[in-house]
Amino acid sequence: MPRRVLTLILLAVLSGLTLATALGGLFSIGWLTVAFGLFLFSGLVWVVADIPTQYRVKRLFAALPPGEGALPPELSRVLWLRLGLNLFAVVPLLVVFLLMVHKPDLPAPLRPAAGTRLGAPAAR
Repeated sequence: MPRRVLTLILLAVLSGLTLATALGGLFSIGWLTVAFGLFLFSGLVWVVADIPTQYRVKRLFAALPPGEGALPPELSRVLWLRLGLNLFAVVPLLVVFLLMVHKPDLPAPLRPAAGTRLGAPAAR
C-alpha cells in the first residue's frame, strides 16, 4: 500500500476518534459506534482478502504471453472475485456515509449518566 494512502487512512481514523472523544466518547454516540465498526470491517476485508488477490492478479497478468487475446479462466475468476470483494467492502462505507449525513438516534452501547462526562469518575 502506498505510504500516502496509509497516512491518509490513519489521519482519518485519528481525527475521527479525536472528534468522537470531544463529543463525549466513541461509545456514547450510537450511530458513530456503528459507523466506526463498519469502517473497521471494510478495512479488514480489504487488508485480509483484497490485497492478496491484487498481488495474485499482478502475477497472473505478468505470466500472460504478449499479444494474448483472451484471458485465462483462472485470471477471469480472480478478477470476478476481486469485484465481489470490493463490492462487499464498499457497501459498508456507503452505509457509513449515510450514517454521517443522517445521524440517526441509535442506542449507544455506553451512555453516560445525565450531567456526567464519559470517563469522568462517578459522583458518590
